[in-house]
Amino acid sequence: MFVVLWGFTASEQSNKICEKLVVVIDQSNGNLFLNNQDIEISLRQENLHPVGKKIGSIDLNEIETKLDMIAEVKKASVYKNLNGVVSIFIQQRTPIVRIMNANGTQFYLDEDGYQMPLSDNYAPRVPVVTGHINDPGTQYSVSEIMKNEILAKTVKSDEVYKMVKYINKDKFWNAQIQQINFNRNDDIELIPTLGNHLIVFGDLENMEPKFNKLKIFYTEGLNHLDWNAYDTINVKFRNQIVCTKK
Repeated sequence: MFVVLWGFTASEQSNKICEKLVVVIDQSNGNLFLNNQDIEISLRQENLHPVGKKIGSIDLNEIETKLDMIAEVKKASVYKNLNGVVSIFIQQRTPIVRIMNANGTQFYLDEDGYQMPLSDNYAPRVPVVTGHINDPGTQYSVSEIMKNEILAKTVKSDEVYKMVKYINKDKFWNAQIQQINFNRNDDIELIPTLGNHLIVFGDLENMEPKFNKLKIFYTEGLNHLDWNAYDTINVKFRNQIVCTKK
């Protein structure tokens, strides 16, 4: 009797019509790229909106796969319950830098090294990369670039990602660096928030020692001087800082 009753209940649940969709978008990281309407529109465009369909016919994995393809989505989780309600939980990607190519195209890199297009809904405050850079937007992740010898030599996103991740871990640099620029010689230049000067950083070789000696110069060498006294602060050369006064 129990087996028969359970089978009847399962069949009844499978035929139950989905009457409600609940969408929850995690905004704890401060990102506002997506709203509930965006998710519902995406599902309707793919004929995956569950409302009005039998619970048993709703493919949760297919819905998750389609939602994961949205550039701003880091992870989509979809559930259904015995009351005919389908719930979707969306975790958004967190951009850490905005890359502005020399040809005018722009995109973000997120905290995991994936590329994101700009959004009409939200523009996060992140450092900007400019200059002689022409990376293909929304095509390659940083991990893919690093594994490809040709891309690693021609694309800058992997260098940008490495530097920005380092900057974000340090409270001082996170507050001080607002822009990264690649000049004609492929040297990295940093534009600070405070001080009307340019930091010539060079390449990423010895990146951490360069930042360390630059921080010492800021906190000790410039502590009693005007931060606007210099035109450039050059740390690209090993074990030395070359400054040019205005």
